[in-house]
Amino acid sequence: MSEPGAHAPREVVLTGDRPTGPLHLGHYAGSLLSRIALQNVSQQTILIADLQALTDHAGRPRDVQANVLEVALDYLAVGIDPTVTTIALQSAIPELAELTMLYLNLVTLARLERNPTVRSEIELRGFVRDIPAGFLAYPVSQAADITGFRATLVPVGDDQVPMIEQTNEIVRRLANLAGRAVVPECRALLSTTPRLPGVDGRKASKSLGNAIALSASPDEIRAKVQAMFTDPGHVHTNDRGHVEGNVVFAYLDAFDS
Repeated sequence: MSEPGAHAPREVVLTGDRPTGPLHLGHYAGSLLSRIALQNVSQQTILIADLQALTDHAGRPRDVQANVLEVALDYLAVGIDPTVTTIALQSAIPELAELTMLYLNLVTLARLERNPTVRSEIELRGFVRDIPAGFLAYPVSQAADITGFRATLVPVGDDQVPMIEQTNEIVRRLANLAGRAVVPECRALLSTTPRLPGVDGRKASKSLGNAIALSASPDEIRAKVQAMFTDPGHVHTNDRGHVEGNVVFAYLDAFDS
């Protein structure tokens, strides 16, 4: 007799990255480890989102193109197995762009501007009001990616949870218009380290140069680690130390059990 649940359908997983530079330890702790664990128990697709990368790198298309291969190599290096996980290129699937265009009619400008992830990214890049329209709308593109693959589970860092919420809003709006469920809602899968700080305590970011790349050399890693603060409040030897908010201890929690 077969084991109970042996033929249960596998969960559909969709996740991905924008090829704007090499992946770093924040990606590894926040999402890549979850993808590795999921790949043998789910139907998983990892999308290299090159079209989304152009939303704030339109002036550097060659860099985006070159980074596609670098991101794919990072996937292989950490243990993503292409025989069980599909690695797909966003621009090679035109249906995703078509779906994005349709979904844009279901979302208001005010709702996009309220998305906390988009707002923080706009502030980080200093766009003020000179926001590329594509960048403002990239949550809609993400919704198209997730629903285009009919994904029900999305491994993300905690900063991406608002994107999942906005995706499900679009799914429900579509169901209301059609009078029936068209695509499934999804849920976020957070890692035990949903947000690893950069070496300076801010959000780890390629643009800020405060992240440790997966492809970094030993010398580069050493320089980044030595740049971390330990406890700026521990001025005197008899001062009480603080673990909370300490970048070094955040990395120890993530990588040294």
